[in-house]
Amino acid sequence: MGYSFDFLNDHVVVCGFGRMGRAVCDELRRQSMAFVVIESDQDRFHDLLEIGYQGLSGRPSAEENLRDAGIERARCLIATLDGGSGNVVVAQAARRLNADVEIVAHSDREEDAKMLLLAGANRVITPITVGAREIARAASRPSAPL
Repeated sequence: MGYSFDFLNDHVVVCGFGRMGRAVCDELRRQSMAFVVIESDQDRFHDLLEIGYQGLSGRPSAEENLRDAGIERARCLIATLDGGSGNVVVAQAARRLNADVEIVAHSDREEDAKMLLLAGANRVITPITVGAREIARAASRPSAPL
C-alpha cells in the first residue's frame, strides 16, 4: 500500500513525468489546479518531488496506484507516458475505476489515437498535429499574437 492522496477532490491525476508530463504539470501549477503525479522512473520521481510536486512512485497503470492517487474523486486523468501502449493500459485502468473521469491522452503517433479512444480516452492530443496547426495559423496571420 502506497501513500494515499485521500485529501484531494476534483483534482487531476498525471501519469508520467517525462518531457510532456513535466510541461503539463508546470501548466497545471500555473493554473492553480490540484494534481498528483504517478511516475515509475525513480530519477523522474525524485525530480518531481524536488520541484515540490505531489507524487506516487510506481506503475501508472496499476489500479492500486490510481486508487492511491484518488482516481475515484479526480476530475481528469492525463496520460503522458512515452509510447502509445502504456497510455492505452492507463486509460483502460482509469476507466474501470471511474466511469466519469475525463481522460486526456498524449500520443506521438496519429495512428495510436483510435486505440486510445477505444481504451476509454475522451481526447487524444498529438503534439505534431497541434504544433502544425499553430504554425499554419501563424503563417496565415503573421501579425496575430501567439
